[in-house]
Amino acid sequence: MKKSIITLAISILGIGSALAGGGYSMGHGKVPIAAPIGGVGCLSYDYIDLTYLSHDFGNSPFLLDGQGYGVDFSKSLGSNFYISAGYTHSDYEVDLTGFGANTDAETDRYRLGLGLHFPIFHCVDWVLEGGATHTDVSYARYSALDNDRWGWYGGTGFRAMVGANLEAYGLAYYHDEEGYDSWRITPGLVWQVHQAIGLKVGGEFYENDQRALVLGARFNY
Repeated sequence: MKKSIITLAISILGIGSALAGGGYSMGHGKVPIAAPIGGVGCLSYDYIDLTYLSHDFGNSPFLLDGQGYGVDFSKSLGSNFYISAGYTHSDYEVDLTGFGANTDAETDRYRLGLGLHFPIFHCVDWVLEGGATHTDVSYARYSALDNDRWGWYGGTGFRAMVGANLEAYGLAYYHDEEGYDSWRITPGLVWQVHQAIGLKVGGEFYENDQRALVLGARFNY
């Protein structure tokens, strides 16, 4: 999984390096592929992300690899604030007994938060975000173990334009849901193929060697 994330990141970075030069050659000059999405401010906080996740639970003796999908929403409020919301659904297998008695499991995660961003360099923002979370976990067998829990999250990180059409981001969040607490690290890249559409590749890294590869599309509005 780590090799896949690194390979995809290098590929996108290679594309971004070409774009950072101002465009591609056609005839007598360079043709720009896309203008910076945020205009003067460089970075936009008005977007919807649709994502696919490939989960890798590392050395866990109980959780087997799975997949999922998600949607993230961001809406700017004035010049420095924004609203953030998200939903993620994951399907995977669990061996609750340790003897190969696997059962299908599903997790639904909901998030609603408020963010604050400050420009620290040209086209580089420092981001603060926090809010409420809710998680539902259900099992095809052993339904008595189904549970749901409420909690909160908070974190910080950066967003930066590293080329005319390429954004790099890195955020770290702390989650606490009724005793279930963990850190989540989310590095990634967004390549703007058009002012309204971007392609996203990234990772999610949790404690206990758990991680996910994230692929998706961004729609700016």
